[in-house]
Amino acid sequence: VLFDFFLTLMLVPAMYGIGVDITRFFRGLWRGEKQPGLGATYDPDMILALEDLEIDDAAKGGKVAGGSPVPAE
Repeated sequence: VLFDFFLTLMLVPAMYGIGVDITRFFRGLWRGEKQPGLGATYDPDMILALEDLEIDDAAKGGKVAGGSPVPAE
C-alpha cells in the first residue's frame, strides 16, 4: 500500500511536471522565444465562466462535462 501511495501520489505527478518542463524548454528552443512562466496564463474568471456553461447546459437537459446525459426535471 505504501509503495502504491508513493507511486501514484508522488512519482506520477512529479514525472508529469518534468515532462511539461522539458516540453516548454524544447518549444522555446524551436520557436526562439521565451515561454511564459507556469501559471502566467491562468485566468480564474475563465474557469468560473466554464463552470457556469456546464451548469446551464445541465439545466437545459444537455450533457455535463463527463459526457453523461443529465435527466430532465
